[in-house]
Amino acid sequence: MMRSLFFSLAAFFFLLFTVLSCQKESSFESDASMGSLQSDSTGECLPSAINGIYIADSALVDTANYITLQAEITKAGKYTISSDTVNGIYFRSVGHVNTLGLVTFQAAGHGTPIATGTFILHVTYGTTTCAKEITVISSGTPGNTTSVYTVADANGNCPTPEFGGTYQAGVALDASNTLAFDVQVTTPGTYAFNIATDNGIAFTGNGTFATTGTQHIVLQGLGTPQTEGDITVTVGTCDFTLTITPNNLPDAVFALNCGTAKLSGTYMAGTPMTTQNTVTVSATVTKAGKYSLSTTAANGVTFTGTGTFAAASSTPQTVTLTATGTPVAAETTTFNLSGNGVTCSFPVTFEAAPVAAVFTLGGAPNACTNTTINGIYTSGAVLNSANSVDITVDVTSVGTYIIATTEVNGMSFSASGSFTKTGLQTVTLQASGTPAVSGTFTFTPIVGTSSCSFEVNVVDVPVVAGTYTCKIDGVFTAFNNRAKATNEPDLSGAQQLYLDGFTAPANGENIPELQIFITKTDGSSVTAGTYDEKHYIPPGTYRIEVDYKAVNADHSVTIWNTSSNFLTTNPPFTIIVTSITATRVKGTFSGKLTNIVEGSTGTKTITEGVFDLPIVD
Repeated sequence: MMRSLFFSLAAFFFLLFTVLSCQKESSFESDASMGSLQSDSTGECLPSAINGIYIADSALVDTANYITLQAEITKAGKYTISSDTVNGIYFRSVGHVNTLGLVTFQAAGHGTPIATGTFILHVTYGTTTCAKEITVISSGTPGNTTSVYTVADANGNCPTPEFGGTYQAGVALDASNTLAFDVQVTTPGTYAFNIATDNGIAFTGNGTFATTGTQHIVLQGLGTPQTEGDITVTVGTCDFTLTITPNNLPDAVFALNCGTAKLSGTYMAGTPMTTQNTVTVSATVTKAGKYSLSTTAANGVTFTGTGTFAAASSTPQTVTLTATGTPVAAETTTFNLSGNGVTCSFPVTFEAAPVAAVFTLGGAPNACTNTTINGIYTSGAVLNSANSVDITVDVTSVGTYIIATTEVNGMSFSASGSFTKTGLQTVTLQASGTPAVSGTFTFTPIVGTSSCSFEVNVVDVPVVAGTYTCKIDGVFTAFNNRAKATNEPDLSGAQQLYLDGFTAPANGENIPELQIFITKTDGSSVTAGTYDEKHYIPPGTYRIEVDYKAVNADHSVTIWNTSSNFLTTNPPFTIIVTSITATRVKGTFSGKLTNIVEGSTGTKTITEGVFDLPIVD
């Protein structure tokens, strides 16, 4: 009697609402800015600039790894722009925006990339979201390869490198920028190179060595050289020297318009400028080339910006200048901008430094008092606005405050704002990050010499009992009812992975059923990998069979099937086991089935098959 299986993907979404009491003073909606992130028709954030090289297992540096974003600001005030955490990294920018209209922001990168590949992060500001695509490369050591080789010429010495293209400081590499060299292959197979430098560029490439002996490799360059001069590109045990030349493009000719100046970042007396402090102005370019603009120092601050205009255009182009220095006084300062023979000026208002509040944390130095943990904390799930912790503070002098914890298990809590009255008050610390694992974790907010602690319990992701789904001739069908897997010897003693599921509960009638069998014929166990109908005949080591029991309108049954066979060629079918443990198996499947019992007069096409099933005894 046939057994059958099918997978259905079940998903549950919960919207969590937290009602805050009117006594909480962690933030005020009236202080928050309003606006919308800019994106193209595909949802990608504008502009598309991504700064820095992203290397697996190498921590990001916020001054080197950041993304540039634009938002249309409709109300000035405090802002938070942040992304979700993907592959161990996220981007965040917090501050105060003073101007309306289109404003450019830089969100600094945090964390350490876990794996190589291309990952999509979703950036949020207010109610708007856009996406950024980040490519993470590996370190200089080739990985995931099956070949054996050395970086050497035919005589065993380091080969002579061939650098293709032009390398200029501040000019992004393109398809012409390559690195080629010889290797000596002793075992054919795949190879992969990802070679990063300390000057903002990298070389990457992969492929297959078909034969042994001398092979020539060409790697593609990416990134933007940061400075001119000689740099070292290390490949294996060989150091290659690459010269970065000065930007020798002609000077651009353009007209500046500071009337469109838009500031980003917070400008406050006594607070040093960072990469978040920028101003954008517009330029109408009549001749393409390089530019270098700067202001004279005023009130302890200077704005500078360099780059290239790729083409002349009657449409104004945006130029971003970055501030350095520390403002001396709280005032409105005029900055005179010049360069390339043009000048203009723009004002910047520097706010007075706020007076810090004086307060202690309730319960210090022991457990925080009157603590409320809001939201559900699930391992691997990005925290949102529902995740927060309420604590009590005792304010003796009004003013601004910042309360924060260190990061524990991928999470942290923080709050900032102003106390307008003294006495006992409640502050809500907002959670951020992604819990790494389940368990109970202790967090310690610290303010001066005052600290207390609270615990947050992180739960595991709820396990879906069994999902087993696919499309049959384009129609989505779920075989989740009684869906399960077994992984045990069949009647002949061969190890067999068996998947089975129905479309509905048992009711005494015929019910559509899907069964998948992978039987190992060499005595080994089924492992993660790809299985099809072609590997039964020796030296093949397994046999597959797929049986779909379709129930017709008259309640009769038609068996649609394919399998590995010695004598005939059956319809193609592929099963990919992505992971298998003692308790669960996951994977995908697709292919064709025929009504073999009725003479193979028709076919059914199976697509988008997915299974995630518990393995039972």
